[in-house]
Amino acid sequence: MSKKEKSLKTKSQIDSPKKFNKFGDLLNVGATVAWLLIVFITFIDVVMRYLLSSSIPGGYEIIKTLMAIGIFLSLPIAALRHAHVKVELLVQNLSKQWQSRSTKLGGAVGALFFGLITWRVYMLTVHSYESGEVTTYLRLPLWWVMVIMVILGVVTTVCCAVATASGFGKENSINGK
Repeated sequence: MSKKEKSLKTKSQIDSPKKFNKFGDLLNVGATVAWLLIVFITFIDVVMRYLLSSSIPGGYEIIKTLMAIGIFLSLPIAALRHAHVKVELLVQNLSKQWQSRSTKLGGAVGALFFGLITWRVYMLTVHSYESGEVTTYLRLPLWWVMVIMVILGVVTTVCCAVATASGFGKENSINGK
């Protein structure tokens, strides 16, 4: 690859291995599908309610499930891009060295936080499975959604740790710096 071709690539394409870009793309597609399904189901439900005086059976339960999946699909993407919340007014006034340290600290805290959340969701999943909890209307077992949440929680925790250790995605702060 020539110097000119390399200079045309974005910093994230150079810094991030292709497997992380492809993994992020896959998560992006999944999250987008979940959010679009929520919009579509909500729209159809509202139209049915006004035109036919009835709603989609179990529509609320489907939307809740898709929201959980959509959120947990989005978390690893945010972790890989260092898109966590930070006070830009404070961070932008720090030296480059302290900005880097704050990013690494944020990633480490994120890994710890998501590890804790994942552990608690896992405990809730075990309880839900053992007690046979199901949704009210559709009678779907709750544990299967929680298993997806646990898997994606582990992925998010690992992504926080990997992104922090490697520095991938540093350029994706709120103001693009």
